[in-house]
Amino acid sequence: MLTLNFTPFPVLYTERLVLRAAKHEDADALSAIRSHARVNRFLERKAEMTHEEAENRIRRIAAETLANECIEWVIQFKEHPQMLGSICYWNIVPEADKAEIGYEMHPDYYGKGVMHEAMQRVIQYAFSEMNVKTIEALPVKDNIKSIQLLERNHFVRDYDIDKYKLPETETQNTAVYILQQAIITQR
Repeated sequence: MLTLNFTPFPVLYTERLVLRAAKHEDADALSAIRSHARVNRFLERKAEMTHEEAENRIRRIAAETLANECIEWVIQFKEHPQMLGSICYWNIVPEADKAEIGYEMHPDYYGKGVMHEAMQRVIQYAFSEMNVKTIEALPVKDNIKSIQLLERNHFVRDYDIDKYKLPETETQNTAVYILQQAIITQR
């Protein structure tokens, strides 16, 4: 069973990136990302996020991280503090040693390997620091770019979607991808 402790917040680094906690100054960038039509294309959420809603979300995620319920990193380049996107673990199930990964990024950075680089680092963190055994991802079936990103990171599709107890409306549109620690250690 997982015993999580995200205090102090784990800042992660890659060759080009810093993965850090969101801060008040990220509200405008978060609002822009969450209000972009290309980002929202496959998501069922409000089409726009105001600055105030972004600030509220930053506060809520900070509180949930402090309570060890989830963790979300802001993605930025090392040389520039602008938020490019975010990547998180949520729907964490400690008794099953698993967590769901989620991510989003401003379209200006699509196709530049940013999310792939960030994902590799948070996968490493999940297996080595959180002691997660399974990472799940639930992309929309039509979101080919997201599915390709998962497959590049060794996620495999689980066709037994019924065991995930998703609402029927989601079952029709959702694919389930999993990454198990055992698979990564064998590579």
